[in-house]
Amino acid sequence: MGVECLSIGEFSELTGISAHSLRFFDRIGLLSPVRSGNGYRSYSSAQVAQAQMILLLQRAKLPNSRIRELLAGQLRADGARQLAQCRQALSQEIAALEQAHAMIGHQLTMLAQSERGMQQLDRPFVERVAASEVGILALDTPQILDFFAEITRLAADPAWYLLHDYGFILERDEVKADGYPLRRMFTRVPRHVAQSPHPLPAGEVMGMYCRGSLENNAAVHHLLGEVRACGYRPAGTIRISNVSGPVIERHKRDFIIRIDIPLAGS
Repeated sequence: MGVECLSIGEFSELTGISAHSLRFFDRIGLLSPVRSGNGYRSYSSAQVAQAQMILLLQRAKLPNSRIRELLAGQLRADGARQLAQCRQALSQEIAALEQAHAMIGHQLTMLAQSERGMQQLDRPFVERVAASEVGILALDTPQILDFFAEITRLAADPAWYLLHDYGFILERDEVKADGYPLRRMFTRVPRHVAQSPHPLPAGEVMGMYCRGSLENNAAVHHLLGEVRACGYRPAGTIRISNVSGPVIERHKRDFIIRIDIPLAGS
């Protein structure tokens, strides 16, 4: 099979490299076409892969001089080290982009929950929740920030709360009209789940979205009364989860949380 010859326009359309850039590549010896007797540039179809490699290496911020050496098979020791450093920098950039991608996905989910919460604010509902697994952190402290500090240490990531769900598990008999102690925090941070796994069973819950902080929110006691008033029996522990917090709202009174009280017999 013969090698197909392509004009600069055809090669540009095929590779996505502008004719201006192709002329520059030729001038610096990066990608040289064959010139016909009348001076027209002609590229071979075999050079398409070479052109794509140049684009990828440029995207990786490798200098054209190094790319030229690499393509010519003449990469010196210092060039190889630079290539290795470039690869390491790319790995770090990929990790940062993956984290940003995950954060945006989580924030979109939280915004959707926040919108639902706004539509159902302070209106109890009954729904079935799926089983899941979380990580549990038990601390004896009156300061909610102590929990956040410890999860930051466990996660080795100060932005963990932008990427993962979190909240608290409350004992029913500790919920009073004037508040409740925070003893056990849950998160879905993978490192935390792996270190201290805790199952959340499937079943029916009475849930409610409300405004305010996770700390001593009067709506928890109110919803517990609603469960009994509606003829249900509460079972197990109560879960309160962050829906919108300091990322979206400025004041704790404007936060949105979700309360879930498991129902007996479900």
